[in-house]
Amino acid sequence: MKTEADKILELNKMFSRWKEELFPKREYQYRNQCCYAFAHGLAKKAKEAGLVPLKAWCLQSSKREFPKDSPITIHPSDENYAITLIRPTENMTEYQEVGWHNYHVAMCIQSGKETYVFDPIIFDGVATIEQWKNVLNAKDYSVEITGCSVDGKDKSILNGGSGYWRAPDPKDLDKHARNQILQIDCTQPPEHLLRSRALIEARKKTMSLNKMQQKQTGRI
Repeated sequence: MKTEADKILELNKMFSRWKEELFPKREYQYRNQCCYAFAHGLAKKAKEAGLVPLKAWCLQSSKREFPKDSPITIHPSDENYAITLIRPTENMTEYQEVGWHNYHVAMCIQSGKETYVFDPIIFDGVATIEQWKNVLNAKDYSVEITGCSVDGKDKSILNGGSGYWRAPDPKDLDKHARNQILQIDCTQPPEHLLRSRALIEARKKTMSLNKMQQKQTGRI
């Protein structure tokens, strides 16, 4: 019987493979405003794998207070973003606020009682919906989970569209997503991804279990 850690590692393995296939230049690591394009490609991969892709939408970040007496320096953004997060920089004591103007969206998968978010723009691996919500500093009412139609045939999911973005669909979803990603400036410095606690814990549990099993069989 698969443990929750097994499920996370299995989902993350797919996530890693899909990212390599869809985004060979790691376009997700460069600042962009086309999260919907990444979510669309990943949703198609999930559908092809026999999974039911969903979309997680963050509509607003709560106001942040930046402590003045902290040893960590946080550089607020000059942009008036609706959704923000704090990213690490090259300097271990400095962080940068970055964000999105209208919303942020990522593909997600429901597994049992947990929702796992596949967000290559934010995390280095599969994360839980709670971690995703927390780093975006969003209240429960600012996060929505919706369905999505990767072929664009079902236009009833969101604002007259298929859940591609929060508006009526472009004429060709695949073409539009590809073009948006092609326009990302990959010559700029790459962003630092956040580590997924869910993935870290899953790896720790698996390693601990393997050591225990090896000890029981006399291999250690």
